[in-house]
Amino acid sequence: MKDSRHVSPDSASALSESRLALLAAVADPVRQRILALLREQRSVAELCIQLGMAQPRVSHHLAVLRRCGLIVAEVRGRERPHRWASPAVGSDRWRVQELLRSFLADEEDRPRAEAARAGALEDYLL
Repeated sequence: MKDSRHVSPDSASALSESRLALLAAVADPVRQRILALLREQRSVAELCIQLGMAQPRVSHHLAVLRRCGLIVAEVRGRERPHRWASPAVGSDRWRVQELLRSFLADEEDRPRAEAARAGALEDYLL
């Protein structure tokens, strides 16, 4: 009996190319950082400064994220501010964004949670 959770190279076609592109896009650590920053709309110049990267490299990563539908860019004169896209609820893109939101919330809450645990331990020990 085969494990239905295992995807062999022969059955990799079960994942559509768009799903594979989506997973590949969010697997890259630089793109994860970009997505974290794009919770608020930002220009390419702002992203370059915050990431400490050259504009061509940042633009490449943004293009990958736009192609898979996770982000969109607005045209404002010479600027092209980017933000998260608004995919249909229940779609693959929506699920990935919800997962990212939960990861990012965990990152923000970690210091508070650790402080609360430390306070609780201190209360217990005193």
